[in-house]
Amino acid sequence: MVVGGTIVYYSNMMYMNATLEKRFSKINIHPCLSLDEAIEWILNLGALK
Repeated sequence: MVVGGTIVYYSNMMYMNATLEKRFSKINIHPCLSLDEAIEWILNLGALK
């Protein structure tokens, strides 16, 4: 079961797309500026359970 995901964005347009996807998603989605930030967020998401 998927409980969350991240989208790494590198421009303002990609950020706008990520926030739009976040609105329509049934899972928790977090936009991140880097792959390291995305990995950290996913690892912390598992600790919250």
